[in-house]
Amino acid sequence: MVHFPLVSVLVPIYNTSKFLVQCIESIICQSYSNIEIILVDDGSTDNSYDICDSYRNKDKRITLIHQDNLGLVNARKTAIRYAKGEYVLCIDSDDYIDKDMITKMLKLAIENNADIVCTGYIKEKKNGSFQRENFFKSGIYTNNNLEKIYKSLIYSGKFYIPGITPFVWNKLIKKNLYLKFQNKVPEEITRGEDAAVIYPLLTDVKCVVIDNEYKPYHYRKNQKSICNSYDKEHFKRQLILFKYLDNSIQSDDLRNQLLFYKLFALKFGIESYLRNSKENAAKQSIFLSKTLLPFNLQQLMRNIERNDKILSIDVIKAMKRNFFFFYILNYKKKSRNDESVQHFRLKDLNKNSIFANVIFRLFGGRQPSENKVYFSRYKYYYILKKRYERILSKYPRYKENSSPNEKIIWWCWLQGLGNAPSLCKSCLLSLRRELKDFKINIVTEENVWKLVEIPDYIREKYESGIISHTHFTDILRTCLLIKYGGTWIDSTVYCTGYHNDLFNNPLFYYSNTMRGDKGLIFSSWVLSAHKNEPILLSLRDILFDYWKTHKSLYHYFLYHFFATMVIEEYPDLKSKVPVFSNIPSHIMQRELFCKYSKERFAHYKQMADFHKLTYKNNIRTDLHETLYEKLLNEGIKNEQ
Repeated sequence: MVHFPLVSVLVPIYNTSKFLVQCIESIICQSYSNIEIILVDDGSTDNSYDICDSYRNKDKRITLIHQDNLGLVNARKTAIRYAKGEYVLCIDSDDYIDKDMITKMLKLAIENNADIVCTGYIKEKKNGSFQRENFFKSGIYTNNNLEKIYKSLIYSGKFYIPGITPFVWNKLIKKNLYLKFQNKVPEEITRGEDAAVIYPLLTDVKCVVIDNEYKPYHYRKNQKSICNSYDKEHFKRQLILFKYLDNSIQSDDLRNQLLFYKLFALKFGIESYLRNSKENAAKQSIFLSKTLLPFNLQQLMRNIERNDKILSIDVIKAMKRNFFFFYILNYKKKSRNDESVQHFRLKDLNKNSIFANVIFRLFGGRQPSENKVYFSRYKYYYILKKRYERILSKYPRYKENSSPNEKIIWWCWLQGLGNAPSLCKSCLLSLRRELKDFKINIVTEENVWKLVEIPDYIREKYESGIISHTHFTDILRTCLLIKYGGTWIDSTVYCTGYHNDLFNNPLFYYSNTMRGDKGLIFSSWVLSAHKNEPILLSLRDILFDYWKTHKSLYHYFLYHFFATMVIEEYPDLKSKVPVFSNIPSHIMQRELFCKYSKERFAHYKQMADFHKLTYKNNIRTDLHETLYEKLLNEGIKNEQ
């Protein structure tokens, strides 16, 4: 007996009366008739509801729901609650579909028992129609083939072309699968609502069918639709999207690919703001420089550069065409005749603000040589030192105490151990294996405020995104070691032994002096100290003082600059710190993607006990038999 499953067609609607008739007509005229059509009017202020009501009276397959304007995510959640079909097809109310779309997609789904069927689409613009496809070739992807998808699902190697389009509307999806992931999406997300569903969903499928040759969906970009509207809370909600995707996607590969999606999403968010903003250029600049601060764009670009140096050039070229930072670089030309903004110039921006740093990083020209990098850092250090010399002289001079060092390890992943990348879990496993005499304390956002007392103004700036996770942990490690003593070890440090008894010293850190970087003599990824160690007490004082009066980060290495200043104030204590260069501890990181061998691994053990790695590394399609794969598998096995 032939099975004709019910297909639920979900249509969220907001002020699209101009296109709505064509949309509904294209659905009710489908050659496949066993469908239900669920229309959700999300508080439209035009006559969209009346149009829907007239069609409901004509076609019994239509269910019409009216609700207050709660946004696209809520409208889709409402629609799926009413859905009874085995499969779901989402359609935006300003688009339309070909007559045989459901027939052909359902045939592919049934024949292959597919969880999701993806097609190409046609982008309808005023100047014509343009065909669009998925980056992946047409085919049936199951079992081992799915690994090919995951390696370039979000980022295909070109900015910005994903492996599979992140839209829900050119896909037929099993209802239970769609329901599972749609209901998890925070309703505060107003941009990237589709990606919040599709990317996590695709990590939980057993069969994907792609048919690029078939393009039955006609996409029309309507600035007044639900997904293209803009409000003042847009960037706050974009932060929610990024955090949601970070927490929903566990694969290290996909997390690295998310970097490119984030940059792409920010680009469109900024463009949307500029389209809707009526402020002059100066006020737009000030608003964006403050609003973009929590996104830590400088670090984002640094991570992207690590992942693909060739892509960095591609990113810059793409962003130069229409990105706000390029617009700012041409600011003088645009504002000469605007008396209200004559005072505002790019050169007048605080050169140390993250905003100016991003502009320099994106458009500063060639990659500087290593010596120039050191010189640049020292310049920032020198300026900061001049500012704080007098302040530092007013701080109390703490005396050395004789308390023994505690056998405690502090290991931190603020988002929770379950959300840590697999490589970090491998590093934690190595500490448990090699440091059996030490108690390992895991610090997360659930227990951090119980462990240490940190001023409210720092907590507020951290929770609002002004202080990033990275720079908050600098404050955290200092406070933990002052109060309890012990050793802080970064979550990306891999341990191969413990032979030098380093942690019995009143203070220990890996030395950076052999690199010739005068502003950075101190590494903080392994930091050991007695309780109330004088250098750390002074470092805490200066950090608290800085964040009490500042709302932005002076430099990425602010913590290290302050540490260097304070260490120079305690020459006697500095002389007692055993000098261990951090260079051998970074060799393993440089060779993560080299072929693994027992002989070379033995060399790493001889070079150092602790090895600083990174999970934000090059996106490689082939990890087979590499050192990275070996370390990654340790973490994965431990999870199981």
